[in-house]
Amino acid sequence: MSDRPTTDKLIEATVLQVMAAVLFFAASTALAGALGELRLIDQARSWPTAHGVVTSLSYHTDPIERGDGPYLVDVTHDFTAANGLPYRGTTIGAGDAANTRFRDDDIATFERIYAVGTSVAVHYDPQEPGDCALSLATSDATKDELAFGAIGLAGAILIFALASWQWRRFASNGPSRASELA
Repeated sequence: MSDRPTTDKLIEATVLQVMAAVLFFAASTALAGALGELRLIDQARSWPTAHGVVTSLSYHTDPIERGDGPYLVDVTHDFTAANGLPYRGTTIGAGDAANTRFRDDDIATFERIYAVGTSVAVHYDPQEPGDCALSLATSDATKDELAFGAIGLAGAILIFALASWQWRRFASNGPSRASELA
């Protein structure tokens, strides 16, 4: 009697466990990032607002992507905080990097809303005025991270359950009934 079917099922169960672990890690990382962004946006809602002026708007395609978009958008704005000191910000949304990714149809909107010389309301952290944002809306990227994280965690749980089932099936059948596992 050969142990080959038993070994194959053990390998299959182990591969499923590794896949579940990798998916769980990726989904957890995405969820942690998205929840951090949401927490920062929530904190930013209590930040004071200052009058600011857009000093530059530029965009370029992401060198990693091919074709049209997504675009990396830089909106530089100057403002004076309540402490009387001038500051320069480069972020559109709370928690976003200076280069925020947007699609083709967003560019015309940005050119209208953030034209050079346009007055803007700048939300800034009173403890660290350099941490500022023009918008407190949840970005599409954050929504995508939340969706991937939730779906990924559900998938990881299902894959792990399948792997556990495979292990239990092997344990209950034992090597003597290995030919039935093939």
